[in-house]
Amino acid sequence: MLFDYGLICSLNGTDSLIQSLHPYALIGHDEYPELSRQLCSYLQEISREYDNKMPFTEALIYSLMIRFFVTIGRTNFDASEKFPGITSNKQHEYIEKFMDVCKYITNHCTENINIDDLADLAGFSKFHFSRLFKQFSGVSCYEYLMQKRIAHAETLLIQPNISITEVAMRSGFQSLSTFNRIFKATKHCTPSEYKMLNRPKN
Repeated sequence: MLFDYGLICSLNGTDSLIQSLHPYALIGHDEYPELSRQLCSYLQEISREYDNKMPFTEALIYSLMIRFFVTIGRTNFDASEKFPGITSNKQHEYIEKFMDVCKYITNHCTENINIDDLADLAGFSKFHFSRLFKQFSGVSCYEYLMQKRIAHAETLLIQPNISITEVAMRSGFQSLSTFNRIFKATKHCTPSEYKMLNRPKN
């Protein structure tokens, strides 16, 4: 099932959820019987809606996709597992803080972001913030920022009149060589190859 998740990512908190599922999430019936049953029911309803083409089909499908990801999120973002050893109130406070940090990174990934500013935003020391961010997202703050910059670069690379150098600069990279290296490590092809693969067919 292919869909544009841009609308879903614009909702508060869902961007960090989508990131936490990278590169994929395997939800088996044996390990997660109730979760898999509920997710399958959403997908079946989406399929029925898509086939029947009733009024407001697109709106209903997106509402079901939101419920699909919220259901995963509430399982995946169990505060007691993300931040064990602290009170329940603090755990939920930390979840909210790091969702806000992830949203900030997404919205400002092309700018000069440093970890000190992000730690201040969350209200933690740099060391404490770095450790908690990795507990929350599963990757370091630097890796998360690079993933967002690469995602932004992908949207620019498919535009025919923007050079690779301009894409790199507009995506927040300070040098073309750094952009090329990180892009290839992430996407397993060079920016030029990606641009070629995604150029419009005549």
